Amino acid sequence: MALDQRLKVTIHLESPLLITRQQVGFVWESEEYIPGGVLRGAVAEVAARHGQDLKALFDRPNAPRFGHAYAGLGPPVGILPQTARTCKRHSGFRRDGQDDERHGVWDTLLLQVFGEMQTEARCPICDQSTAPRGGETYVAIGSSEEWRYVSPGAIFRRIGRTAVARERGAVADRLLYTLEVIAEVMERDELDDYGRPLRAATVFHGFVWGDSADNLPWVKWLRGVNHLGGARSRGLGQVRIEAEVEKTSLATEDEMIQAAKHLTEGKPATAPDHSPNGMGLLDRILAFNQKVYALENLKKEEHLKFWYFTVDLQSDTILGDVRRPCYWPGPADLGLPEPVEKVWGLAGYSQVRGWSAAWGLPKPIAPSLAAGSTFVYRVPRGDEDLTRQVLGQCITLEREGIGQRRDEGWGWVQICTPFHLETEVRR
Repeated sequence: MALDQRLKVTIHLESPLLITRQQVGFVWESEEYIPGGVLRGAVAEVAARHGQDLKALFDRPNAPRFGHAYAGLGPPVGILPQTARTCKRHSGFRRDGQDDERHGVWDTLLLQVFGEMQTEARCPICDQSTAPRGGETYVAIGSSEEWRYVSPGAIFRRIGRTAVARERGAVADRLLYTLEVIAEVMERDELDDYGRPLRAATVFHGFVWGDSADNLPWVKWLRGVNHLGGARSRGLGQVRIEAEVEKTSLATEDEMIQAAKHLTEGKPATAPDHSPNGMGLLDRILAFNQKVYALENLKKEEHLKFWYFTVDLQSDTILGDVRRPCYWPGPADLGLPEPVEKVWGLAGYSQVRGWSAAWGLPKPIAPSLAAGSTFVYRVPRGDEDLTRQVLGQCITLEREGIGQRRDEGWGWVQICTPFHLETEVRR
């Protein structure tokens, strides 16, 4: 399979959006993101109008894989790991250096795995209890030299509707229902000059991995999608989609050799101090290990015999099957060689649902690992060939994901998410 081309997808809302998550009584609740399966189905509708054979398009080894689209101020939009913490009383990212309402968000993975963190993490500003923040979206904004994290989010509003009795042309008895929809504006997680929260037009950012040798107009079909979600006949779900082929910088052979040499010798290069948006996979792995080796309380000599990497889930992931679900991917599940060992993990659990328009029925419910789950693995130092093999597989994991139903957006991962470097509150 040659998934070597990435399409950047930007979705602008032109009306409220309903992506049904569940129905509670007479209330339809919406997801806060656009699942890859929804976008895939919309593209299939456009392709079908152009006379394409859908089975030939999507039921093949090199079929494109649609990632989830998350609301944000710009790509890439990441998912906070389960190890992220924030103050219970003053939660959230600090919006500027003088923000007294929020005490920031930081990561505790390094302390939990390599440090001496035996009790609950306390807020470094007020020494109060903290709460997990994993699973939420975040983005890095600002220039490459001066940047910070924010967590923009969709705004929900509820729309009341009634059914009309065709016989009388009036409101039918006991048929009032409510739609919870995503509004056309979202919170920027920033303040204006007067200290008031800023809002912006709701924009979702996602991606599609495909085969560069596939001579099909996927960009044209993506741009041809003008509706997503449910209740279209009621004016909901109007969108405008921008799509373009993204220039992805592949790691060169020299960069792979240099990175493998640094990791094998246990002397990773100092990570550049710039926005995480500009960090490639090799940069993230080197920066993570440089942070590990710099820990003051790293006393165990055993830790220094390995180099480490994390696998962070960017969407819910289905491993195993309904009868025997897997809640901790081992090295074999990731296609890694035997010397690689799993060290530590922190996972949330969820269920993957969905609706098949082709079947006219709900898809089977599958147990899954929740987005934000993070797992730590270690590789013995001293074998440069082994290190290069592991680095190559890490590149494959980020491109192809893990688990089942990856073409619908499930099972996407990031290796060594940059937020693990945020061991202190960013001012």
